[in-house]
Order: sequence, then structure tokens, then C-alpha cells
Amino acid sequence: MIKRNLPTLVILLVFAVLPAVIIGPLPRGGGVAEPLDTVLFAAGFPAALGALFFIGMAIFLGHRRGGQGVPLGDTDLMLTYTAVGFGFLALYFSLAFVRIFGVVGLIYPGAVVAYTLFALPKSGRRKVTRVSVVVANTPAAAFGLVAEPRNWPRYAPDIELVESVDAPLRVGSRVHYRLRGDVRPLTVDETVIAYEPGRTFGTLVAPSITAVYELNPVPGGTDVAFTQSEELTIGYALFTAAAFRRAHLNRMHQVIEARLVAIKRLLEEQAPVNV
Repeated sequence: MIKRNLPTLVILLVFAVLPAVIIGPLPRGGGVAEPLDTVLFAAGFPAALGALFFIGMAIFLGHRRGGQGVPLGDTDLMLTYTAVGFGFLALYFSLAFVRIFGVVGLIYPGAVVAYTLFALPKSGRRKVTRVSVVVANTPAAAFGLVAEPRNWPRYAPDIELVESVDAPLRVGSRVHYRLRGDVRPLTVDETVIAYEPGRTFGTLVAPSITAVYELNPVPGGTDVAFTQSEELTIGYALFTAAAFRRAHLNRMHQVIEARLVAIKRLLEEQAPVNV
């Protein structure tokens, strides 16, 4: 878990912990430790309050459900609150650096602005992962496996339990399930967005994430292709940075690849059929 969150820890160290250590006793240009003067207090106090409020909201949101499953949307909202809170904190640190160190203090707010411009462009937050595998079975059999939500835990071990499914399944149907999380389960509501028996099955996992299976007959069986398209939320983008998103994509690719390997195994364990 620490390795997975290392990018976030590095970002917090650079933009929050180190500034706090440097400012510390808040010395003035003469090097004598003194309290904040009136100007810095008047400008920085509202920013500090904003930081405490939004970070507090994120902590409250993260713990209000105790051991229950947390909706996937809540995790995005928690990251957004945290990002806004640290934005206010960065504003406070920027004011303090400039007030204490003068022009040299502009290095910190400049770094914050540069990092934000680097992390937030929509083009850099849009990610597509596609993996395919050929299975020795028919498109109909493959569709029957992937388009039945109660089969999902058989090849996706991160799905703990499918709790409810709108029946009969069709475009617009909703599937409610529990997803294993690092700390506690997440509850997810997916909406079916593509349902063509023997050809295509797709769902909207979250407002910015789609997952689609495409099934095409090929010599010797069926080509099962899975495509996940996602637009990273602003909160997630800020706390991972574009430089670290390759690791996220690699993890997603490994998870999807493992699912397709399991799908292939399940389909080929079925009674032999003419393909």
C-alpha cells in the first residue's frame, strides 16, 4: 500500500511538509524568529481556515461510514475536497514565503503553478487501456460469461460480491456490487451502455470510466477484447502527477490482463464446442 501511494507521499512532502518545516518559526529577512506580522496574518488566516475546512471534510467523508462499503463516487469527492484543501494550504505557504523571503519566496508559488499546469490538462488525464485474448469457444459463450454480472467475481477477484442486478439485463440496467479496497470495500453502481448478444457488452463504471468487451469470431475461436477508457478526476490527477501515471496504467493493464487470462481459462474449461 505504501508503494502504491508513494507518488502522493512524495507530492505531499515537497509541497506541504517541507514548506512547513522551512517556514517553521517564520523568521523575517533579518533571520530573527518572530510571529507572523499583521499583513501575513490577515492574508494567510483565511487560506489556512479554508485548508482546514476542506481537508477536514475529506477526513469526515472518508470515515463517516465506519466499516461499511464506501461509494466509488465518495472517493472521488474525498480527493477533490483534499485537493481544494491543499490548494488553500499552498496559498497560505505562498503568502508566507513571499512575505518572509521576498522575491526568492516566489519560487514556491511558481512551482505550485507549474505543477498544476503540468498535472491538470484534460488531454493528459484521458487514459485508454486495451487488452485482447483469443479463446477456444464461441462468441455466444464468451458473451454469456462477461455479460452476466454474477459471473464477474469468477474472473475478477477484486469484485467481492454482486449485490443486485436490474433484470432483464439491457442498455440502461444497473449493476450494484462491492469492490475490495485497500482499507474498506467500495460500493459501485455500473450502468449497461452496450448490449449486443454475441458481439458487445459495455458498462459505465463511473461518470468518467467506461469498460467495453468486444467479441469477434476468429479462426479457432473468439477474440475477446476489453477496453477501459477513463478520465482521471482532478483530485486524482493532482495527487499522482502525470510523471507517475505510467505506473497507474501499468497496474490497470496487469489487472485487465489477469481478468482476460481467467476468462480464457473459464471458457476453455467448458465442454468442447465447434468453433
